[in-house]
Amino acid sequence: MTSEGSNEIMAREHRLRVLVGHDENGASIIKRVSAYDELSLADKIVEAVVRSGRIKEFLGRDIEVGPNIAALLAQPLPPPPKKTRFADYIDHWRKTYKQGLEKTTEVFMNAKQSVLNRWFGEMNIEDITPAAVQEFLTERAKTYKKATVKADWAVLKEVLDSAVSDHIIKMNPAKDSRVKNPAKAGDGTPALTREQVIAIQKEIPNLQDPTERCLIALLAYTSMRREEVLGLTWENVKFDQRVIEITQAIVYPVGATVSKGTKNDFSRRAFPMGQELFDILWNCRKNDGYVISKGEGRPITADGYRKLWKSLSSHIELYGMTAINFRTTFCTMMVASGVDIKTAQALMGHATPEMTLKIYAKQEESRIPDAIEKVSSFLAAQ
Repeated sequence: MTSEGSNEIMAREHRLRVLVGHDENGASIIKRVSAYDELSLADKIVEAVVRSGRIKEFLGRDIEVGPNIAALLAQPLPPPPKKTRFADYIDHWRKTYKQGLEKTTEVFMNAKQSVLNRWFGEMNIEDITPAAVQEFLTERAKTYKKATVKADWAVLKEVLDSAVSDHIIKMNPAKDSRVKNPAKAGDGTPALTREQVIAIQKEIPNLQDPTERCLIALLAYTSMRREEVLGLTWENVKFDQRVIEITQAIVYPVGATVSKGTKNDFSRRAFPMGQELFDILWNCRKNDGYVISKGEGRPITADGYRKLWKSLSSHIELYGMTAINFRTTFCTMMVASGVDIKTAQALMGHATPEMTLKIYAKQEESRIPDAIEKVSSFLAAQ
């Protein structure tokens, strides 16, 4: 009996060549079996030998079997159990266990089901091995960030956990201890410098498109997330109180445009408007609809946002930054300018002050190489 794969059980799916005997010419009779756990592998070997009708030769000695055993061996083996296609099972899992989801969660699950089906859809669940799961994660990590790959993995584990509960498989290959998420977490989001922020703020009044003015002003003068800016309605801009009420967000899961609540309860907040932001919004004000809108007050689509940002980038120097860089910048500058951490946390909409400090600390850490370089230059000049 020889192995075409690793000798270590469960390292990956085993494919074994079992020598069950020899034909009349003395040539070896080989049967191929495969499995990814020891019990299944043993079952497959026994099945191969029995089907060959060469038990005596396989055992290497002449044996006598009683009539009952002989009758049993003479019976045809039952057909192998029907296997379960992954695409069919995940569809069943969604319909059975994932009904009544919020719209955003439903769109998220549609996206993840599509991702998993592209990789595992035509495979049988019984044939999915830890190695196959690792290959999937490794391939996804070439294109996507750690959080995205982690979400893919989490849904896959949940689906296969259900398959274990339904007795389709004995163990969840996605939970094998050797399976890892190879995607990198990234180095954090860089902040703009004070000079860059001032330069951008000076250019805002010169923008001709009122939507562009509102978008960049809300990013440059507040700590709002991109989805919060896109979800802002004129009803939530309280000019009489000089505050912006942040109560909802617009997100773009898989091409859809979905309005939802804020990220968490802490994100529901009132943000005070300084005079510069007040003036910009006042000059763009409308009776109703979304502040960032293209026609009839409707929320802007994902494609519309990309075009708006591209147009904005052609009219004003943004230093290669995106919306999240402005939020990081605002957080960093609040802490650096002496704003107490609890106030900064409230304005950022963070659940804990540690989250606020983490952003600031990350930016300070990025300045360490520059500091060392300055010290070296200073010493060299002496």
